[in-house]
Amino acid sequence: MSNALHILLVAPEAQTPTSLEALRDQLQILAALGCRVSLLGALDPDAVGLDGAHYSPRPASWWPQPWRRWRNPLGYSLSQCLQQDPSIDIIHLLGFNRAAAPLLRQAQQLQAPAVVELLHPTDLPSSHTPRPLIAALNHASAVIVPTAELLGAARSQGVEKLCLITPGVDLDRFKPTTSKRPLREALGLPPQGTLVATLSTSYQATQARLQQLHSPATIVLIDADPTRLLPACDLYFDLTTHHTPSLLQALSCGLPVVVAPSPLALTYTDSLRCGLIDQTEDPTTTRQLARLLSNSAYRQSRAILARPYVRKHFSLNNREQSYRRLYQSL
Repeated sequence: MSNALHILLVAPEAQTPTSLEALRDQLQILAALGCRVSLLGALDPDAVGLDGAHYSPRPASWWPQPWRRWRNPLGYSLSQCLQQDPSIDIIHLLGFNRAAAPLLRQAQQLQAPAVVELLHPTDLPSSHTPRPLIAALNHASAVIVPTAELLGAARSQGVEKLCLITPGVDLDRFKPTTSKRPLREALGLPPQGTLVATLSTSYQATQARLQQLHSPATIVLIDADPTRLLPACDLYFDLTTHHTPSLLQALSCGLPVVVAPSPLALTYTDSLRCGLIDQTEDPTTTRQLARLLSNSAYRQSRAILARPYVRKHFSLNNREQSYRRLYQSL
């Protein structure tokens, strides 16, 4: 961008692997766009590689009146950020919950453009939640959704100003290896056998599933270094319903994926061509999963489709251009 925009990223959620991955992903995109970035949230800026200002929500005892009666640390901190740094152009909320709702109303009152990004279907208030939450979303300048399914669900709930921006993955950073054995030896992993990649959030569910199948596969936690660890593995398990960017990174590395049933499961498995939805009560699914774990030729038949699918539908360049157009329109 010719004139660098200053984006304030707001993380309403506490520090979790999912929120950290979403932040790292967004910081990479904003860096590619040449934006200046500040961060507001209860997160360790070093954990996401932030090169900019960081604002932490202050405890209630620090708030002046009338903020104490609102009991909204993020809201008070947002007000302070905008007062201290008037160069902030756009507020970008990563995720949406009850704590984030007042921020959108506040941003509108302060005439500060604010976009909110729904990272997962659970970010969208359901028909059973209070209507004020939907009303709060409509205070946003734009509501970003990652899939067509979520776009339709948001429309049916009455959400306005929707913008579809599909997830993206860096294909040059996450790519298959021509030989797994040397990479495994360099990483101190078992040179032979089936290696199942997963995140710590999915570890217990993955371990329990492998035990049910009596599989000798080894679980590899990739939280620390997904770029090197994913290509060394054979499969990726995400048995949570909050699918993370690591799922697309695994597909980019040519790994078939095994995911829990969720509204996005078919999207991320290319309608089961690149992976499997693990429905534990279904005998057919169980047999297919056992075959994926034990039969390398069967795995390869799924793996060969994974990277082309990501290249076509989840290009990082397409994602960057979508954000560029959105920011320039505000």
